[in-house]
Amino acid sequence: MNSIEYQEIRLNDFPATRIYVLLKQDFRNKLIENARISLKLENYYALAQWINNKSLDYGLNNKFNGGDIGRWLIGSNLDSRTNINHPKLMPLWVVLELSETVKISSEKLHNSIILYRSGGSGGIIIKPMLPIKITPELESIIFHIFGDGSAGNFTPSFFQKNEIANKQFISKLKNCFGEFNVNTNDRFNIRFPKAITDILAHFYDIKSYHSDKIIIPSRIYETNKLSRLACITAFILDEGTIRDVISIASKNKLFLSNLIELMKSCGYECKEIKPHTPSDTFYLNMANGTIEKFYADYLELIGLFPNCSLANKHDRLVYLITRRKNKSTITNIDGEILNLLENDKLTTKEISEKLRFANCTILHHLEKLYKKGIINREAKDKGFVWFRNERCTTSDIPIFRKVYIKS
Repeated sequence: MNSIEYQEIRLNDFPATRIYVLLKQDFRNKLIENARISLKLENYYALAQWINNKSLDYGLNNKFNGGDIGRWLIGSNLDSRTNINHPKLMPLWVVLELSETVKISSEKLHNSIILYRSGGSGGIIIKPMLPIKITPELESIIFHIFGDGSAGNFTPSFFQKNEIANKQFISKLKNCFGEFNVNTNDRFNIRFPKAITDILAHFYDIKSYHSDKIIIPSRIYETNKLSRLACITAFILDEGTIRDVISIASKNKLFLSNLIELMKSCGYECKEIKPHTPSDTFYLNMANGTIEKFYADYLELIGLFPNCSLANKHDRLVYLITRRKNKSTITNIDGEILNLLENDKLTTKEISEKLRFANCTILHHLEKLYKKGIINREAKDKGFVWFRNERCTTSDIPIFRKVYIKS
């Protein structure tokens, strides 16, 4: 995975009828006036009629007039009800048509955009990054929206209870698109400009962001390995678990089938997709023999793009790799579990990490001790904490003896 010259999403690749832009004042004044002169039109009313006729080519039926063009020139519009001046943005398709008329270069046009948004009132991208670089961060955003995101004909959002994951997601958006105001009313639910999901949907031909209907865009299969890995990592962060294996769950079996193909294209093998009973979800596990390769590639990815890390699940991956390299030498697992629970209440995960045994192995021994009445448990979060049964003394437990982990 050497250094890559990343491709770009340019203004011509945007959904031109959905995006509205504000141009620098001198540039927009010259653009509009020079276009009128080039088209040999007497006034802005005639230019508005020309634009209205062009709108039919886009499946629109606009009714712009000279006043609209005047407000575009000013760049704002005073709301008589509130006495507030609102930015008056131009439809991107109009800007592209006028730029073509007067032969404005795409580079000059990109540099002249102050801000843009989707529709007339969507969230605004300020100080936009144009053209948009197609980096691993950018393409991983799609998989975050597929995972913990929500998008459609409404303001998109991303819901994650882990603050590290949220900060990484916001950084990805801003690194790729530009600045925007972040909703701070709910720190776990990030609302961001609809222009982002509209641009991605248009460029990657995404028909739906709904979890039941998502499919991996064909462009993703054709991108570089680093980006494909970033997409896989993003979905593991949102919809995966890392314990004894790396497991990914979804209600969309077709999407998981797509994901297997994407993982294979990176050299990572997977187990067969299985139903997750009693829920209506499916899951797939990464093959154990592949995990070390995935980890090595993952370290290279986050070395170049730290925001593409597994956030709160990073330590779980490191622990899984470490445990696989350093096998525990404990022979009396039951006895060592009781040593740990002598004065503490611990979760299955905490015991697994201390003894360096697989989570499923530790859980099997815990349930056996629980059925014998040697230990008890109580609910905590979505699992249990385990502790010694005070009614059982050491002499009552034939398996109990002090054992130690060999260094």
